[in-house]
Amino acid sequence: MTMTRRIRLSALISVCGISAAVFCGIASAAPTDSFDLPTTPEAAIAFDYCSRIDALADFERESLIDKMADRSGATLAGDRATAILIDAGLAVSRNSRNARQCNSAFKKGARLYDKRLAKRLRERGGKQLPDATSADTVEGLKSELRRLWVLDQAARVAYLDLRTDVTESAEFWAFRLSVANAVMIDGESGEFIKRALRQYDWIDIQRFGEAASQRAWLLVQHADTDVAFQALALERMEPYLATGGVSKRNYAFLWDRVAVNQDRLQRFGTQPAYPCVDGKIAPAPMEDPDQVDNRRAAMGLEPLDEHMAQMSQTRC
Repeated sequence: MTMTRRIRLSALISVCGISAAVFCGIASAAPTDSFDLPTTPEAAIAFDYCSRIDALADFERESLIDKMADRSGATLAGDRATAILIDAGLAVSRNSRNARQCNSAFKKGARLYDKRLAKRLRERGGKQLPDATSADTVEGLKSELRRLWVLDQAARVAYLDLRTDVTESAEFWAFRLSVANAVMIDGESGEFIKRALRQYDWIDIQRFGEAASQRAWLLVQHADTDVAFQALALERMEPYLATGGVSKRNYAFLWDRVAVNQDRLQRFGTQPAYPCVDGKIAPAPMEDPDQVDNRRAAMGLEPLDEHMAQMSQTRC
C-alpha cells in the first residue's frame, strides 16, 4: 500500500460528517456467502460484520497484523490500522447474541468515538486547523507541524479516555477506532517529518522556534513502528545539544525510546514497563540504575520517583 492510498480515519469525516463517518458506505455493502476481509481502514470501518456473524465465527483472528505486513517487513500504518479494526469488528460480532445487538454495539461505539474525538479536537483548537502544507518553506513546515500535533494530541487523549478491555461492547469498538486513528496519524506525521529531514538536518529551536521543535520531537517520539527513523532523528538532534538548539529533556526521552525499541537498556528511566501493578508503573530496565537521578538531573529531568508517580496517575 503506497502513501497516496492510505487514508486517515479522520479524513472520512470530511466526506461523511463526524457522526456518519464510521458507517459511510455500509448500506451498499450487501452480505455474501463468501467474502474477503477488508484491506484498507475505510473498508474495515464500513465492513458489515453483523450480517456475517455465523461466517465469521470460526475465522482465525491470530496474527492479523503480521499477515498484513508489507513485503519488505515494515508494517505500514494503513495496514496496522486495518488489522486493528478487523480484529475489533470480529470481537464485537462474535460476542453479540444476534445481529440486532451487534449493529447496536457498532452504532453506539461510533457515536461515542466521534463525540470524544470531536471534543478533544475542539479543546486543542482543531476548528482552526490550517490546511495540510509541505516542508518547502519554514512557515509551511511550522504550520503542518502544528496541524499534525493537534491531531496527534487529540487522538491520544481520546484513546486514553476510551480504554477498555470489554470486547463485546460498544465501548470496545470506540476504543479500537481511537487506536486505529492514532496509528494512522502516527504514519502521516512520520512521513511528513521524513520529507522535512531530507531538506533540513533537524527542526531546531533557533531556526524554527521552540514550539515547532517540540512538536517535531513529539511526533518522532510516537513513531514507534519505525525505529530506524527515530534513531535518525536522535542522531540529527545530538549536535544541537551544546548550542541549546534542542531540549535536553526531549533528547533524553528519545534516547530512551530508541533504546527500548531496540531491546536495549534505557539510560534516563523515561520509558515505563507495562502493565501497571497495584496502580503503579515501573521504569523499563535501565543501565546503572543507582546513578539514574544524576543522569536525569543533567538533562533537566525530575527525580525518577517523581516521574514514575506522575506517569502512574495518567496511565494506571
